[in-house]
Amino acid sequence: MIFVKLVLLSRSDQSFTVSPIIFAWFIKFSIFNIYTMLRLFMGSKLVRLGRYDYLILRLLFLKPSTPYEIYLGIFNIYRGLSHVYASNVYQFVSRLESLGFIRCIHPCPVKSRSLFEITKQGSDALSSYLEIDSRSNLLFPITRAG
Repeated sequence: MIFVKLVLLSRSDQSFTVSPIIFAWFIKFSIFNIYTMLRLFMGSKLVRLGRYDYLILRLLFLKPSTPYEIYLGIFNIYRGLSHVYASNVYQFVSRLESLGFIRCIHPCPVKSRSLFEITKQGSDALSSYLEIDSRSNLLFPITRAG
């Protein structure tokens, strides 16, 4: 198996090797994290995803998950940025909790690092934004009136 050698930019000039598959997944998730972060900071609503977001999800994961799983995945990625954007994540988490979309199942002194689960109300709210096209199995946003 061919290995890709990555040189760490450190004072000790240490290096390590990873397989091409792991390296490819690392690149994919890095791009996905940056893209997701930009989408979440650009949006003013809960989590508004456009058609291209779902195409990227399909590209990364080959087949889109259910709205519930996509929501949890994006929420966890967003929450994972809390060491950099603690105040933004705290506001995001607090907003979802106040709307009744999520509930805390394992409290933590740092609220953005607590464990949450999505409620039925949250799942229903998310599903109301989405429509599954049975022909292509892609998810598309539904435009809400008002």
